[in-house]
Amino acid sequence: MKNFLALTLIVSSLFGKTENWSSHSANVLQEKRIEIGLFQPLRIGVSGGREWSTHPVYFFMMPNVSLKKTRNVWWEFDVSSRHSISYPTPLLNMLARQGTGGIISPEFTFPAAVIIYNELLFTWEEQKPYNITFKLGVSLGLAAENISKGSTIDLPLAYHRFAPLYNGYGLRTGIDFTGKVTEKIHYLLDADIQILPGMEGSFAVEHKGMISWNKNDYFRISLGYKLVHGEYPFGTDTHILPYLPMAETWVPFMDFQWAWDRK
Repeated sequence: MKNFLALTLIVSSLFGKTENWSSHSANVLQEKRIEIGLFQPLRIGVSGGREWSTHPVYFFMMPNVSLKKTRNVWWEFDVSSRHSISYPTPLLNMLARQGTGGIISPEFTFPAAVIIYNELLFTWEEQKPYNITFKLGVSLGLAAENISKGSTIDLPLAYHRFAPLYNGYGLRTGIDFTGKVTEKIHYLLDADIQILPGMEGSFAVEHKGMISWNKNDYFRISLGYKLVHGEYPFGTDTHILPYLPMAETWVPFMDFQWAWDRK
């Protein structure tokens, strides 16, 4: 049960990472548009081809902010960069306890630390309504003091996301494919690879599939799954998420998103 509660917390804060509903491409939100979902970040389009975002539900446990900025067109690709910073210390110290929600030994106390992520996105839209986006990013982990590798969270997504706090950096690359079945039914397929030099779990391959029903430009419902194949300190393992331990089965990921325009 405690692993389920902690994994739900971590996956919710990291899962989501949509012109409208374009978070998986080089496009940014139009100015004055706001989007938010149950498990998606709050995204705000501002002037200058920029978009700010944050996960508000988990902000007080893991303060975070991200900026996405359009860049010049390169060949036939729309280009943008995404820059984010998070402060995971409160969340990690909350998980370092006994009882419900504790998955890190209480012997560990985490110092002040930040994870900085910088990414370039290249979107090819020649074959609309089908978009292909290539991603290349690097994560940097900075901590006030060394953190023991005995305190890693050996769970899918969490282990590889927090790994830069231990080895200093990580590399990430991937491809996203989005398209339309109908004007209201959209889909997303992606594949990402993470490389973590110096870690016992030095790589992860992630794949996500999602289908969305867009009622209109201001409400959508999405269903999907996440497949993670990665290396951990205990060996290599494969997981399909979300996983419900109480029922010992996989269940679809469901999200609701809303949008509105600022005056």
